[in-house]
Amino acid sequence: MGFVDAINSTKQGIEALQPKIEYSLGNFYIAQMNIGTPPYSALLLLDTGTDNTWVQAAKCAICFPLKYEGFDYRKSETDYAAACKHLLCVPKICKNNMCLYESVYINGFSSTKGILSIDTFTFPSNEESVSFPDLVFGMGYENQNIKFSRKIGGENVIGGILVLLPIDVTVFQLRADRTNGFVIDSGSGATFLVPKAYNVITEEMIKYFLAYNWHPMEISDLVPYDPCYNVIPSGDKKLPTLKIRFIGADLDLDSKRIFEVIDNMLCMIIMPINERGPSLLGAFQQVDYRFLFDVKASLLSFAPEKCQFN
Repeated sequence: MGFVDAINSTKQGIEALQPKIEYSLGNFYIAQMNIGTPPYSALLLLDTGTDNTWVQAAKCAICFPLKYEGFDYRKSETDYAAACKHLLCVPKICKNNMCLYESVYINGFSSTKGILSIDTFTFPSNEESVSFPDLVFGMGYENQNIKFSRKIGGENVIGGILVLLPIDVTVFQLRADRTNGFVIDSGSGATFLVPKAYNVITEEMIKYFLAYNWHPMEISDLVPYDPCYNVIPSGDKKLPTLKIRFIGADLDLDSKRIFEVIDNMLCMIIMPINERGPSLLGAFQQVDYRFLFDVKASLLSFAPEKCQFN
């Protein structure tokens, strides 16, 4: 269906729940919500690339830093553990009739595991709060290598010209062994591309900036991105843009969706992933676009939108 039709078909759902979304915390999308009774205030990282919801548990064994304590189920009158026979206990990994969960992220480095829990989720909205009882979520007790990089500096770049690149489209196709493919992932701050795509883009960027006599900096432990340049662009320096071609639609990325100024360095916010993939379109490249996922029809729609007005 067309984008406008898709908006209209989901209008009722959009009006029913509109929590405030903030773009922060190292190029992620964040929503505030409450769990349990009395409410525990949590910040959710919106992640279209995974199918589970989880929070860090109080008294976790392996933890990432939080400003306040993690979620303590003992303080919630409405919380209970999902039994092993629960329909969402898949696969049925259980202990003392409690369902356990484990999720390993695409990078193979980050993971979370704990108890499958059930409680009430309450979302603040523009008018009044909306509550959903008996939602299933993970209570993470072992959260390995979960990192949220802080966002440094500001965006100080301008639009430029379009770069057309000789990338073999087969590197983005999902293979029979479930490798490769291309994921729209708001849970990844940056875009990740397999080497055969990332290397082409990097080489073209380096050649482009040589016309300005800009040379990439040595790779630094302080910033994970490459290439980076020890410059802040001025109005007479145009930066390149990218067009990502899907079947039936093009996603135009202007320069502010590709580059960011970090500690007085201009960096490309695109990173490599191993050759098995999948490639990921990250949150930084999704700014000021509305994405709609028609799961039943397996269709993705997107269109530019000034999100600060919505």
